[in-house]
Amino acid sequence: MRRFAVLLAPLLLAACSSYTVLGARFVDGRLAFVAIDGAEVECIDALSVVDEASGEVMWEIGGWDSPCQAPLPLRYGRKVVTVTQAAKPLRPGRRYEISGSAGGGHSVSGWFVVMRRAAWQVEDVPPRLLPDITNDPTSAASDIANEVH
Repeated sequence: MRRFAVLLAPLLLAACSSYTVLGARFVDGRLAFVAIDGAEVECIDALSVVDEASGEVMWEIGGWDSPCQAPLPLRYGRKVVTVTQAAKPLRPGRRYEISGSAGGGHSVSGWFVVMRRAAWQVEDVPPRLLPDITNDPTSAASDIANEVH
């Protein structure tokens, strides 16, 4: 019974934490992160923006035990209490992941791509749920993909 309680505890704790989806928007001509779904967030405690392909940290503020760094909307590169990685220029067409925490144990995350069309634009993109295995010759998914083409 004790083993069951130990295994169940992390699941119950995860169920108690709240989650907020962040999106990227241009606010007054500058890239900013806003809450687009989930629990209300008053203040961001920690946040990182990572280039999904290279793993390079493009900007990081706060820490997992830091107090409030800034309210939303949070402008990319804004000077806050604790900057652990100064903002680097973002590259058009690259996919970036946003992740962090907010007061009260909230988790925040999102994905976005910056694009240049007639003017700079930003689009939120969904998370990648599964790796692309259609080019793996040992995968059954590869056989299905080859049949479709």
